[in-house]
Formats: sequence, structure tokens, C-alpha cells
Amino acid sequence: GRIVGVTSTNEGVILVQSIPHVIIQPYDQMVQAFQDVYDGKIDGAVYNILQAKKINQNLFSNTLKVATTPLTNFAIRLVMLKNSDPKLLEKFNRFLRKMEDSKKLKALKEKWELE
Repeated sequence: GRIVGVTSTNEGVILVQSIPHVIIQPYDQMVQAFQDVYDGKIDGAVYNILQAKKINQNLFSNTLKVATTPLTNFAIRLVMLKNSDPKLLEKFNRFLRKMEDSKKLKALKEKWELE
């Protein structure tokens, strides 16, 4: 499966843990997750857009890309290497559409008080 980095305080972990065949890699610091994306150790990271863009610009010279639209009302996004294999993104987006269509995403957001 694909490996996606999240921090324990990141509400994106709720979304990622529901995606089949995606392995969650926990991180204390999201900067380390971004470094592991950059180094090819993990396939992506889920994080807040404003912080993700700042980390990408300041530490990685914009070599990473924000690969999705907001996943939650808190602007959580999937971050991947530019020009990386789009299969993870496609899988991620398919799963989110499926979750939204079946109302499971809404139920998870309500359960975790994210709306």
C-alpha cells in the first residue's frame, strides 16, 4: 500500500485511516513527514494548506505540490512530490468521492465534531 504521513493532532488522520490499502505513518513533526516525502520514503502527507505551503516554500523550494483541494473545512490537503506517480492521488480522490456519496464522510466529521 501507499504510505501517507500524518501528525497525531491532524484531523486528516480520520480520513486517511479509512482508505483501503493506505498505510498511516505517524509523525510528531510534519516537517519530518515532508522531508520523507521529498526523500521518497513515504508517498504523501496530509496537512493544513497554509502550513503546508509555508513549509514547501521555505524548506523545500516548492519542490513538493499540494495535490488536492481541501479535504475538510479545516483546509486539510494531501501533499506529494511534484511529478510523482498520480496513483495515490487518484485513489485518494476516488475514496473521498465514495465517502461523500455514501454520507460516511459526513458521519465521520460529525462523530469527531469536525463540522
